[in-house]
Amino acid sequence: MIEVRDLSFVYSGNAPLFERLSFSVGDGELLMLNAPSGRGKTTLMYCLCGIIPRNIKGEFVGSVSIDGKAVADMTAAELPRAAAMVFQEPGSRIFLPAVEDELAFTLENMCVPREKIRESIDCALELTGLSGKRYENPANLSGGQLKLLALASVLAFPPRVLLLDEITAGLDNSALDRVKYCVELFKAQGCAVIVSDHNAQNTQIWGEDANELGI
Repeated sequence: MIEVRDLSFVYSGNAPLFERLSFSVGDGELLMLNAPSGRGKTTLMYCLCGIIPRNIKGEFVGSVSIDGKAVADMTAAELPRAAAMVFQEPGSRIFLPAVEDELAFTLENMCVPREKIRESIDCALELTGLSGKRYENPANLSGGQLKLLALASVLAFPPRVLLLDEITAGLDNSALDRVKYCVELFKAQGCAVIVSDHNAQNTQIWGEDANELGI
């Protein structure tokens, strides 16, 4: 479970993006952050996974905790196990020369035993429909395939909380079906899932049990 209490954040010299937000997302639940572009959805996600205030400075007030432990108190080794984020433009954070290498990099950094790395990669590629792209340079993938690759990296080592920033943007129906299926798997494993979307009509994508939060 992730719990947010009285959370506010202000970039230096700017007006607050959000103030005194409080909400929680339980194990196996999905929350949709619904707001127009520029209202702070991505910034909120940065707060949830620890990028703010660790790497981006501003006035941070309130608390974010996962399974009862404050994100602010987590070590660099603990954070990826607690929360992982698929960014709106994941291509800027993919830098290795092959799809397989991207997945292996994540697993090696999480100290997954070598004998389990290939099994995890095989499973993640199969679930995201990227098995045929295993040895492809990510620079040759489409925008939708890059989002699926980023999701595969998370699937290979599932966190307690999954953050998806505008994940549906630019996806065709086939890729969207893959994303929806993977999200259901995360939920079935007890992950809390938070999805940001500027289009309120996309709520229906995630099913009747999805909750909404406007910011």
